[in-house]
Amino acid sequence: MFKCYVCGNIQENSGQCSVCKNLTVYYPLNYEVKKIKAADIRANNIWNYRNLLPAVDKIISLGEGNTPLIYSEKIKDELKVSSLMIKNESVNPTGSFLDRGSSVAISYAISNKYKGVKCFSSGNLGASLSAYSAKAGIPCAVYATRKLITGKLYQTMCYGASVNFYDDQQDAISESQKMQKGFYITGESDSIFLSGLKTIAYEIVEQATKLPDYIFVSVGEGGALSMIYAGLLDLKDAGLLGEMPRLVGVRVKNRSTVADDLLIQKANSKAAEKALNDSNGFMIEVEDEEILKATATLAKSEGLFAEPSAAVALAGLYKAFNERKIDQKTNVLYVLTGTGLKDPVAIGALIDIRPKQSIAEFQIGKTKKAILEILYSKKAHGYEIWKKLKGFEINDTLPAVYISLSDLKKDGLIKGENLTVKGRNIVLYELTDSGKRIAGLLLSM
Repeated sequence: MFKCYVCGNIQENSGQCSVCKNLTVYYPLNYEVKKIKAADIRANNIWNYRNLLPAVDKIISLGEGNTPLIYSEKIKDELKVSSLMIKNESVNPTGSFLDRGSSVAISYAISNKYKGVKCFSSGNLGASLSAYSAKAGIPCAVYATRKLITGKLYQTMCYGASVNFYDDQQDAISESQKMQKGFYITGESDSIFLSGLKTIAYEIVEQATKLPDYIFVSVGEGGALSMIYAGLLDLKDAGLLGEMPRLVGVRVKNRSTVADDLLIQKANSKAAEKALNDSNGFMIEVEDEEILKATATLAKSEGLFAEPSAAVALAGLYKAFNERKIDQKTNVLYVLTGTGLKDPVAIGALIDIRPKQSIAEFQIGKTKKAILEILYSKKAHGYEIWKKLKGFEINDTLPAVYISLSDLKKDGLIKGENLTVKGRNIVLYELTDSGKRIAGLLLSM
C-alpha cells in the first residue's frame, strides 16, 4: 500500500494521492514494522528493511545505508548539549543520502522490465542514479542546467550517463518528465525513490542509544526531511516510538553561491511542512557565511568533510542555539547528507584553502585559466579574448579559443549572450557564479 503523509490517505497505487494530489510513499504493514529491534541492523545495506520497501524481484545494491551514527565531542561541548549525534550519509557509495532512493528506484525499474531511467538533477541525484544504472546495466539520461557543479558532472559522466543541458531549470525538469518508451522517470518526485529515503529514520531509531529531541536536516526539495518524518511515523504507528523527535528544517536564505545545488522545488514542500508542524518543529534560514563556517568547523572539529549543502543543517543548528530556539542539555542529531569531496575547488576558494598552482592549471588548463582571468575583469567577445590571450603568452588559433570557450560553457563556468553589433552577430561572454568562484581562487594564488 502507499500512503500520503500529508492527508493520511492510503491507496493501492503509487504516485499522486487520489485525495489531495500530493505524493504517496510506500506504507509497510504494522506487523512488518514491528520486526525492527533496537540496535539490530542485520544487513550491510538498506535491504535489511526489504519488507518495509516496495516489492522488487531483483535488488540492485552498492552497499548503501547502514551509515554510522557518530557521537560528537567538540561541537557538543561547544554548544553544551547533552549529546550531538551525526548521521554520516556521506559514506554512501556515491557520497550522498540519495543512494538509498536510487537503490530502490533502480531495483524497481529492473524488476518491472524498464530499459532505462530518466531524471532531473542539480548534482548528487544524477551521480547516484547513474551509478546504480551502471550496476544494473541500463542507460541513465540526466537533465540538468549548466550550473551543475563540475565535480558532480564528471562523476555522473564517469558512470556512463548521458547529460542533457538546459539554460533554464524548468525546461530541464519538463524534459526529464516527458514519457519515453521503456524509460522509468524517477527522482525526488517519484514515490518509489522516496520510499528508500525512509530507511534513514529506521536506522536512527535502531542505532541511537537514546532518541534525539531534535533532528536537523538541510532542506531544498524537502525529500530528506519529509521522509525521515514518514519513517518515524511508521515506527510510531507500529508502537515502536514514543514521543516524536522535533524536526528542524534548515534552508538557504536568499540566493546562495555556496549551496546553489540545494534547489527549492515543490514536489515535497507540503509533506516537509507537515513534518515540521506535526513534530512541533520549525524552519530556520542561514546565509553563505554561516554555511562556510559550519563546513570548516565540522572538518576541523570532527574530521568530517561535508559539501556546503550538507553543512546547511549544521549552520542552522548553531543559529538555533544562538537565537535560543532550542534549549541546551538536549539530545540533538544532525544529518550530514553528502561529502565535500565532490566540489573541492569551490570549497577551497570559499574557506581559503589554496591548492598548488600546478594542480589548478592541470584541472583547468592554461588557456582556460587565462580566459577566466580575462572575464573576471569584464565581459568580452571571442575575438577580444583571443587578442588579450597574447598578453598571457598564449598563441592559440582563434578556432582553438572558441573550443576552449565552448568547453568552459559546458562546464558551467561561463555563459554567452547573443548580440547584434553593426549588423554582425557576436556572443558576449561572462562568468557564471561558479566561474567567479574559480577565477577568484586562481587570482588569489
